[in-house]
Amino acid sequence: MPSVVSVLVNLLVLGAAVACPALVTYYTQGNVPDLATVAVLCFLALGVFRLLGVPTLVEGLVGTNAQIDKEVSVDGEMEKEGEEEEYEELESDALDDQDTTATVPSVTEAAVSDSSDPYISALPALEAEFLSLCDTTESPSGPPGADNVDWHTTLTQSWGNYNIEIHKRVGHEFFFRYVMTLEGTPEETFDLLADIRKRPAWDELCQAGDVVERVSNRTIVQYFRTQGMWPTKPRYALVVAFTKLLPNNRYFNVTQSIDSHPKFTPDSGDVCMRARIAGQIVEPDPQGRPRVCRVVQIVDGDLGGWLPKGVVSMVTQKVIPVGMRKANKILRAIENQKIVSEAISIAEAKSSVQSTQQRGKADAVQDGSATAAAPAAKIAVVSTTEKVIVEPAKVNGTVNSVSGNRSALIRRSASGRALMAKPNALRAVLNILRWSQPWVIISVLLALVTGRFKR
Repeated sequence: MPSVVSVLVNLLVLGAAVACPALVTYYTQGNVPDLATVAVLCFLALGVFRLLGVPTLVEGLVGTNAQIDKEVSVDGEMEKEGEEEEYEELESDALDDQDTTATVPSVTEAAVSDSSDPYISALPALEAEFLSLCDTTESPSGPPGADNVDWHTTLTQSWGNYNIEIHKRVGHEFFFRYVMTLEGTPEETFDLLADIRKRPAWDELCQAGDVVERVSNRTIVQYFRTQGMWPTKPRYALVVAFTKLLPNNRYFNVTQSIDSHPKFTPDSGDVCMRARIAGQIVEPDPQGRPRVCRVVQIVDGDLGGWLPKGVVSMVTQKVIPVGMRKANKILRAIENQKIVSEAISIAEAKSSVQSTQQRGKADAVQDGSATAAAPAAKIAVVSTTEKVIVEPAKVNGTVNSVSGNRSALIRRSASGRALMAKPNALRAVLNILRWSQPWVIISVLLALVTGRFKR
């Protein structure tokens, strides 16, 4: 059954389609179109819009902005009596949406020596740079326009114990520092934020994410894919991620883009974005509050391709804070939170190359049973390194959403899905029509106005 928003949007779109040519005709010829012309315009507009999916596109845009405005408002809804029930429901939905085919390996399964890790040599430099960027004392942030600072504070939000500040690096387009206080133990928070497979549950931008290869205890090659936000294409990043325990019980995760991996092939229509350095440090609350931690997250990257400034601003100032609030809700809903981080336990596990070699045959047997239980994961055991290969799950050439958070702005009907299941040539034509629909509509309207569309 259509929603009120859907009905209103369709009425507005049809009204605009009729009113614009009518106004032009009245202005140029001095009369208004007769009822027959209006009826033809309505019929043509309805057919074209329904064929190309424009009402769904507009409704998707209205729904997206309305949800963002609702979630970033400060009207105090967080303090209502039904707050805890909302958190429990959100946590349940988030856990249901998570990809269960690729579980976090145990310490024993992941005990792989760093000596066989080809990426580990990059960690010391990344760690030093990341720590300097996260130091809010030596590198403070000032208000927009302030001199003698490297960061400008662009947003501050607080709800109860939850707090977020966004710092933008001066002179950079997409270089941000997020300083947050989240309502969870450091261990629970780190395992939620650092696990790429859990990211779609809280990140509004992430459509899918998975592990490509576990290289060693502390090194993982992983990918994630963003939602396509009209008029931009989906984006993906292939990164190497390092996990480490720092002094003073601080948990550290840092990522950096790599060019390619033999077990990863992106969708042909996606745009590659690069992460020069990104990640987070999670530490106990400086004030000593229980079930509260401090998080500093760094994002320095190149989104790739062309992006409207409005989209970049919405992502950094609205969508990312909404995602962090969602992560905070998930944490608050967990009654018995961890006091030992699984990711850190794996990263700091002691192992030797010899012990890994001796486990080869036993791992192969276990991997066979694991593959039967979770066919999406492909595991290859080699002499010195255990690799867990998970290729993106694709249907009709498109990476599936792990979480199913927000559907694409253009939602496909059953007939649309059937058409998209056709051979590649037809699918390519349909994709071209889908992405070119605004220009097709403008062309039709111009043809109607100028009289070149013969009735």
